[in-house]
Amino acid sequence: MSIVIAAPELMNTAATDLANIGSNLSAAHTAAAAQTTGVIPAAADEVSASIAQLFSAHAQDYQAVARQAAAFHEQFTQNLNASARSYAATEAANTASLRPLNANAASDMQGQNQQGNDLFFLFFPIFKIFEDIPQELAQLILLLLLF
Repeated sequence: MSIVIAAPELMNTAATDLANIGSNLSAAHTAAAAQTTGVIPAAADEVSASIAQLFSAHAQDYQAVARQAAAFHEQFTQNLNASARSYAATEAANTASLRPLNANAASDMQGQNQQGNDLFFLFFPIFKIFEDIPQELAQLILLLLLF
């Protein structure tokens, strides 16, 4: 069984940071494109013209690769945002499906008051551990311990 822990808020923050990085890289590539793809020959001879043409060709190849990388980066950022939304929606659905169980567990616990009191003192150290978790999760853990 696989266990996945995801924090949608952190995933959204990471996606926002990645989008900002992508914007900055794209701006840098755009700013450098004109100066690197149109290299002026250093002199009026054939060698200088050939070298300038070679550098310009390399710059154009680089710009093509940079566009592909930017497209990949944009797709990755969109997928990260979509995954965060998916995890959040799944978590909300799981929480909603557990609410009826919590209500049933609470009514069962009220019916078994004396047994619950005995078990409270038995499991009191465990309860102290779970003070900082949501009440619904603590009740679910208690039910698992009881059965």
